[in-house]
Amino acid sequence: MSLLNPTKEQLEQILSMPDDGPLAFINMLKFSPNGGAESFRQYAEKFMELMAPKGVKSLFQGDAVMTLVGEEQWDEVAIVHYPCISTWRDMVQSEEYQQIAHLRADAVLDARLVIVRQSGEESAQ
Repeated sequence: MSLLNPTKEQLEQILSMPDDGPLAFINMLKFSPNGGAESFRQYAEKFMELMAPKGVKSLFQGDAVMTLVGEEQWDEVAIVHYPCISTWRDMVQSEEYQQIAHLRADAVLDARLVIVRQSGEESAQ
């Protein structure tokens, strides 16, 4: 099953998350044939121009080598740091982001997005 956007329930859940510290978004991406990878590069560049001043950082981005557990195959994995969930909420609701969102939609055939919060003593620092 191809997935590109959160369900209504997932969106409601993320919009109600407490704004209590940094998060990482793990993106697993399968690109559309005929230019999806290039379109995503354009999106990623514009995304970072928009979001880096707000404290968003690309922690890692690279070609997926293989899936060791499971059967889904991905082209790329990217891990993006957000200082807090409100940074993400403000982004998706902004006119500036809406102007570049089509690049992601055109580029990505399938995706999974996992939000993680650091646990343990490091998260308190």
